[in-house]
Amino acid sequence: MHSTFRLLALASGVALALSLSACGGGGSDGTPTPTPTPTDASVCFPTYKQAGKSITSTFDAYSVPDASGKQTKYTDTERFSYAKGTFNGVSGIVQIEVDDKGLPLHYSDFFRIDSANKVITALGFKYSGSPSYTCNIVGVAEHRYNLLPGQSYTSNFSFDCTDPKQNETFKQTATFAGFEKITVPAGTFDACKLDLVEIEGGQTDKFTVWFRQGDGVELRTDLNGTKDKELVSVTIK
Repeated sequence: MHSTFRLLALASGVALALSLSACGGGGSDGTPTPTPTPTDASVCFPTYKQAGKSITSTFDAYSVPDASGKQTKYTDTERFSYAKGTFNGVSGIVQIEVDDKGLPLHYSDFFRIDSANKVITALGFKYSGSPSYTCNIVGVAEHRYNLLPGQSYTSNFSFDCTDPKQNETFKQTATFAGFEKITVPAGTFDACKLDLVEIEGGQTDKFTVWFRQGDGVELRTDLNGTKDKELVSVTIK
């Protein structure tokens, strides 16, 4: 499943190159300095989604718990580059999944970015593997960063794909849960907390995601009440 949660809540970053290790906060070490008194989620808007930028995020990731509740930890590295793109005649940004040499992999995701209103809308995606296919998003699949704590919104949308086997229907309800300080392997940071409930067919999944204040870097994701991944390092160029 190429969940739209993946399209809208990928690792985020600033438009300047930086590299994080096990040090937190903001200021002289090059990490972004958060807004002193944030009032809404715009302080976590991901500004890295612009042409010419790239991001590499390494996470401690965790498997789905087995019958005894045990999880296996492993390393997961995500690499994306960004360019101007057009999808069905709509201009926006294309996010390209790349390998460790910067060469394109299979997925290209297309977005429309409204920086003024702090909204990112997913338009669709292309898969270049075998067999290849293209999926249009019917309805509105968006991630709003203009919410006050406690505010929520619901999106209803579906994938209309050239390969009918990839067609899916979603209902997502996102709630901005407010501001928290969170510690991950990369350090301790002020964060925005987002709760997301996604219904796909008869399955319901609950995500909680923490984004770093000041640039929107994804710090941690929980899935259905258990830890899914935590940030170890991120580099943005």
